[in-house]
Amino acid sequence: MLTYDKSGYDPNRCALFEVDVDEKILSILPPDQSVGRWLNHNKTRIAWRLYYFIDSVLREGFVDPILIWGDIRKKKIKIHPGLNRVQLRSLLPERPLKGWVVDFHCKNRNQYAGLFNGIKPLERNAKGNRDIPWRMQHRGNVPKEWEDQFDLHLAQSLFVTHIPLKDKYLTDKWDFLSRRTGFTPWVADKKFYSIGTAHSKEDHYEILDVLGIYQLALIYFFNYNPCRWKKLYYRPKYESQTN
Repeated sequence: MLTYDKSGYDPNRCALFEVDVDEKILSILPPDQSVGRWLNHNKTRIAWRLYYFIDSVLREGFVDPILIWGDIRKKKIKIHPGLNRVQLRSLLPERPLKGWVVDFHCKNRNQYAGLFNGIKPLERNAKGNRDIPWRMQHRGNVPKEWEDQFDLHLAQSLFVTHIPLKDKYLTDKWDFLSRRTGFTPWVADKKFYSIGTAHSKEDHYEILDVLGIYQLALIYFFNYNPCRWKKLYYRPKYESQTN
């Protein structure tokens, strides 16, 4: 039996404010060891995920804020969409990334004092007003028991496959690089598709975390030195086979 809520709680209202995505957030994220699922999910758009996306961040920085869904009552957060941006940010700490906290149980950002860095209100006009368009999106691949669920995003969010390719040079460069170099990821004893072109057994790696895929992409396609990271989330496959 339904009853009407007369408590004064407005379910359509939420706190929305900006924070820095830095070590305070990175330190509480669990390891992302769903490498096989990530590889399967991104197989048809791997160039976008590991080249165009990274290239856009290196050229322009992180453009859009990530959404951090919070529940101040339970002191819990979840990130969606934007987890891939957070993972890349953890490898490129010199590239600032902002997050927008959304919490339907928070009245004021000060309730999060000490839990995030860089807490500040979103910009508003002189009268204190601001309109922020949102988008509701239904996914065709949701399970039957979830069929009435829609995803909520910022309307301006730039999905990875919508990254504008400024000119043909970028696609030509990926075509050249992907033939010239690349690596083959493994998850335990399962071999996945090559990303670019792996030319020898030295280009085969066991991936321990999704971060390892991003590290290898930065090394192979953007000439990053692995010594810049204190921890590597991959290991040579041929070494693991001989040990």
